[in-house]
Order: sequence, then C-alpha cells, then structure tokens
Amino acid sequence: MKIYIAGHNQAYARDVADILKGRGHEITSTWLSVDMKAEGKLSLPKQREIANKDLREISESTLVVFLSGKYKVPGGKFVEAGYAMAKDIPIVLIGRFENLMMVANGVFQYDTIDDWLQPMWGFKEW
Repeated sequence: MKIYIAGHNQAYARDVADILKGRGHEITSTWLSVDMKAEGKLSLPKQREIANKDLREISESTLVVFLSGKYKVPGGKFVEAGYAMAKDIPIVLIGRFENLMMVANGVFQYDTIDDWLQPMWGFKEW
C-alpha cells in the first residue's frame, strides 16, 4: 500500500514510516527526508515546489496516516488531511482528535500506532 504520513513531529513520523516499511508498505512522503527547520529559510518558489510535491505524493497514495500530538500544533498536516479528504483518500488518525473535521467519514481513529496495526479477529489488511 502507498502511504503518505502527515504530522508535526518529523522524528516520530520517521519512526512510523520505518514500522510501515517493515510491513511492506511504500511511504510516499518525501518531506521526511527534508530538513524542516531549514524550510522556513527557503525561497518562496522552493517552498511552493515542496508544497506541490507533497500534494502530488498524497494524490499518489492509497492512505494517509495523520499523526496527532498531545497538543494541537498548527501546520501543513491539516491542509494535507483536507486535501486527502477532498480526494476521497482514507485517513488513519493516530492519537487524539485535534480538529472537528477529523471526525468526518473516511477518518479512522486509533489511540496508538500499535492499536491500529494490531490484527483484529485475524484481519491483517494493514
């Protein structure tokens, strides 16, 4: 399965990506390999290029994993989730609901990554 990971904490997102790759999934989110601290110092055309690349990667994915945090932190993850919703790409929300829109159809919430990946009744689609 092609999976895009959206989240604020890049280190946590990388850990989740490693877990999913270990289960045979392809991770489409190349932002995980970008120095996000330097991104704010990039030129507007370069920022636009990265943003458009993220949207293309979401479009090419069959699933978006949205990593919620303990605190609501603004950022691109909400835009990415909205884009996925508009494209009818299902979202797995790991963590708490940070936003009213995250209870929409097509969003499946789990408290932890282990809760999501744990086989239920022998069902091993993930």
